[in-house]
Amino acid sequence: MDHYRACVTSAGYQVTPAVLSPVDGLTMQFEAKLSGDPTVYNQAVDDCNHRHLSHIEPAYFERHTQVMNTRLRSATAACLAGKHAVVTGKEKKHTGTHRHRR
Repeated sequence: MDHYRACVTSAGYQVTPAVLSPVDGLTMQFEAKLSGDPTVYNQAVDDCNHRHLSHIEPAYFERHTQVMNTRLRSATAACLAGKHAVVTGKEKKHTGTHRHRR
């Protein structure tokens, strides 16, 4: 992730520090500030992704268990139950693969 962030920065875009996602406990999230031509920005981000992340991320996510932050999981379950969804408590144990999307 550090190499990817450095690549985006070297392409001329400001990048916030990366933080661990509370949703899955695996994804590193950050924001890159768009400036200038969106097509040039998208190409730079895609190039950095292909060089530094796209070959690593799938294997990383397949080998690690996703675990939602406990407080977020409880709040999500309460929200879903309020919408009459059935919440069993086993949802946190899902170990399926995850594809990171930007």
